[in-house]
Amino acid sequence: MLGLPIDALRLNDVIELVRSANRTGSRLVLLTPNTNDIIQSLSSEHVRNAFLTSDISIADGMPLVWLSRFLRLPIRERLAGADVFDGLRHGTAGTMTVFFFGGAEGVAEIASQNINCAHGGLRCIGAVSPGFGTLEDLSNASYIDQINQASPDLLVLSLGKHGKPWIVENARKIHRGVVSHLGAVVNFAADRIRRAPRPFQALGLEWMWRILQEPVLFHRYYRDATTLLRLIYACVLPLRIEQIRYSARPSEHKTQQLRILTREGGFTIQLLGAWTASDLTPLRDALIEACDRQADITFDLSAVTYLDSAVVGTIASAYGWQQRSDRRFEIAVASDAAKRLLRLHCCSYLLE
Repeated sequence: MLGLPIDALRLNDVIELVRSANRTGSRLVLLTPNTNDIIQSLSSEHVRNAFLTSDISIADGMPLVWLSRFLRLPIRERLAGADVFDGLRHGTAGTMTVFFFGGAEGVAEIASQNINCAHGGLRCIGAVSPGFGTLEDLSNASYIDQINQASPDLLVLSLGKHGKPWIVENARKIHRGVVSHLGAVVNFAADRIRRAPRPFQALGLEWMWRILQEPVLFHRYYRDATTLLRLIYACVLPLRIEQIRYSARPSEHKTQQLRILTREGGFTIQLLGAWTASDLTPLRDALIEACDRQADITFDLSAVTYLDSAVVGTIASAYGWQQRSDRRFEIAVASDAAKRLLRLHCCSYLLE
């Protein structure tokens, strides 16, 4: 959606993935893109790559849910980072330890005290407020060592504009646990601000509640809203028209085919015809094999006549995996139809 892969998960699904990660002692990067993140990702490679290289990316924002419904995508409900945190705080994934990194001076410490006094499912074992310096300052090895020595089950970041770039730079240095940027959660836990009442959340008016408590956010929300309106006109509406055209005359498109050329250290995957969510299994199988072999991936889209959101999301996820693995990704050639659809999905970066 608008350039980023979004996982169509429910709260119980996310909680189970968190529980599994902690049971196996693995690292899990969980991000919650909202409208502001989408807007930033269009101009910031660091922000975009944070979501592309994450393990879980869930829609935090009613505008994303509304767009999903309009585009007939399977994201039916908003799942905010605060919802996930509240679930963990109530013990839905068992007892977990948490480490707060970021926030205004003293806020993380207050959040830590409140959580430990509540005796819920979370126990805070560390809280550091490094200030709002440069990304280099925030990535100091001493901070990474402090986090790894504490070895929390959940690392909650609150680093403002440096949050997503910090994840790109440092997530792989964290040995274990769930890593997530949940900026407002620290303020909620510290009782610095109150979360919007349920009716506001249900109506998609949480932004109004946030502005009432933090007027400084008005300019950000206004800027995001105007940019989103332009995106709807330039990308979302044309994309819906493409969907309708395909649905009306699917027989005009060639039946999908997949061809794979393997070479030492590399896979070339050629897609032919029209590709939709119902055709994803062979493509996913090929990408899993390429990733298991730690191979470079090259796509040939020269004979593609149609790509839906699920297929574009799968290709974007492959790009993200290659970024994480420091392996090569390339779309060597693409048809005019493929280029147009990638542009409408805000995924032209895949062609660069």
